[in-house]
Amino acid sequence: MSGASRLLLLLGWLAGVAAPARAGDLDGGSLVAIGSGPAPSITGDLGARLHASGGGCRIRMGGWFGRLGAELVLSCAGVDTADGHHDSLLLTGPSVAWLPVATRWFQLGARGGLMAGTISGDRTATVPCDRDEDCASKQVDERVSVHGFAVTVGLTAQLTLGARRGGRFVLWADVGTQLARFQFADAVVAGRLTQLTIGIGHAHAF
Repeated sequence: MSGASRLLLLLGWLAGVAAPARAGDLDGGSLVAIGSGPAPSITGDLGARLHASGGGCRIRMGGWFGRLGAELVLSCAGVDTADGHHDSLLLTGPSVAWLPVATRWFQLGARGGLMAGTISGDRTATVPCDRDEDCASKQVDERVSVHGFAVTVGLTAQLTLGARRGGRFVLWADVGTQLARFQFADAVVAGRLTQLTIGIGHAHAF
């Protein structure tokens, strides 16, 4: 277990000790949130073809009711390929969560989901010239995409600030692992992406 995972578990344990569940604690809310973090770690055969560069992002749209949560998630990262190109990795899909700690102010959940996405970037290709052009061939930029999917699991800690009902400000942190497979031109390549994200958001508690 990573240091970030241990931190989230510790925060959840402290919140559970400091704020035991009461009848009103299991209310829910809707959520729109965005976060960023360091470049994810990419391992396995996928890691031999890609190296994460820059940072990563995570966008969440959904909500929770009692101890259950459901969201539509988009995650992104910049990656450098083994042949020297800089591409974008995007994955999106539904995620469900179970919240062992669910108070009005703090939620800690274990999540899982299935995502689909692409690794895409621009390439320079040589193509024949048109009939009215005075050349045999020319170079053009084209968009190249590799498609795949991922099974994702993780832990999310969320602090909601504001009135008990209505709009509330959200601080959150998430650590997750994505077990991914992408169909490259020559092979199906699998690997694991591990990512830490810290972000803000807006919730409407009910």
